[in-house]
Amino acid sequence: MTTTQIPNLGVQDLNLTEAATIGAVLISGIDMARRIQAGYTTDDLTEPRLQVIDRIARYLVTEHVAPNIAAVTAAATHLGEVRAGDIPALSVLLFDLVDVNITPQIHIGETMARQLVRASVRRRVATAAQRLSEAASQANTTDLATIAASEATEITRALARLGGGA
Repeated sequence: MTTTQIPNLGVQDLNLTEAATIGAVLISGIDMARRIQAGYTTDDLTEPRLQVIDRIARYLVTEHVAPNIAAVTAAATHLGEVRAGDIPALSVLLFDLVDVNITPQIHIGETMARQLVRASVRRRVATAAQRLSEAASQANTTDLATIAASEATEITRALARLGGGA
């Protein structure tokens, strides 16, 4: 695994939906963390540092360990996800994520996970629209048809996630 640098970052600089979802995972027991994580994928997160924390939390849940601050911090270097010198910054970020102002109650995690998926689907549809627009102006008709079919498949797959499948 690649080691991720975790520079100082204020939680106020993060997307609230993403921060609250990860915060809820961090304050949850194993079963609730698993339920929250089932509602989204790591790729739904746009913030690389939150993706790292999510990967670590998912690993811990599969190992039947509650993904709390101590467990995530310990696993971060053990898994090679975070450089040892960045652990203090990771710790600050983890404490900020579980702050009651960000994640007031565990159940908010499931709600935020649904919002996270909706935002991810919107980004996927916007990307498809951009690709189709570029293809319409630059590609020949055969290539345009291939690109349109591919994007339609991806949009359908993304929209299906809104029905509950992550």
